[in-house]
Amino acid sequence: GAAEPLPLVIGGDICAAPLYAAYHQGYFDDAGLNVTLARTQRTEDTKDALSAGKYIGAPGIFFSWLEPIYNGINAKLTAGFHSGCLQLVVNNGSPISSYADLKGATIGVPSLSSSAFAYFSIGLAKAGINVDPEHGDITWTTIDEDSLGTRLTNGDVDAIMGSDPAPLLPVFDGTAHVIESNDDEPFCCSVALNGDFVAKRPEDAKALTEAWLKGSDYLAASQAHRKEIAKIEVDNNYVAADQSLVEEVLETYGWEASATAFREAIEPGIEDFKLTGYIDSGIGAAELADTVYADLGINR
Repeated sequence: GAAEPLPLVIGGDICAAPLYAAYHQGYFDDAGLNVTLARTQRTEDTKDALSAGKYIGAPGIFFSWLEPIYNGINAKLTAGFHSGCLQLVVNNGSPISSYADLKGATIGVPSLSSSAFAYFSIGLAKAGINVDPEHGDITWTTIDEDSLGTRLTNGDVDAIMGSDPAPLLPVFDGTAHVIESNDDEPFCCSVALNGDFVAKRPEDAKALTEAWLKGSDYLAASQAHRKEIAKIEVDNNYVAADQSLVEEVLETYGWEASATAFREAIEPGIEDFKLTGYIDSGIGAAELADTVYADLGINR
């Protein structure tokens, strides 16, 4: 019979390009894996769903997985894809130009479990800002991603943060600009897999991760490939954006897919993330990194 379907999450972000490349280039098929793409609702908690086995894998910023895995969800991270897909944006003419300027601000974010919230909380904490949603220095407002730009332009919030393309739409319209991104991080997006799948089927988990990394390699190989995948994202309605915008965004990412370098990046990332208060400051970074990361023997 046919191999068991392995549903991987797609949520509408440009930065999931390695998954689209691996799927449409047939890399999962070549590995003997029956991967399906599962389109999720913005309101669905995909981390809990992946933990429960509804999905086998999902792309996502590794910072956003630290606290859930620390608190016991059934998931492992196995590799990283690229950098550069999170943006913190303010209107042109705003007096806000740095993290420090955001103390007392109202910030629009897709959710308090989103990748952008997790990542930019680190920069805010380093600037001495209390990021606690209930008693901190920021008023957090959850906004549907498709409405982030509109709410910023209307003045409902002082800043927005999110993953591409949503926060970039007012930037490309000429009404806003980026004040912070994760361009300097070695990795943003990573492979997150269901913990039972990793534990019980490590060879399949390895093959799936390697095929997914090949998707990132395909994008890294040439601008022509990136244009091809941008067209695929738009033609298949994976992303709600014009092809020209998707092409432009894909050119801004740093394509250095790796499992080994990703493991090295987790520990300093954990040390930074402890500043937010979302995980216990007393936990050892190496200990948590070993909990979060699954070594599948991928030597790249």
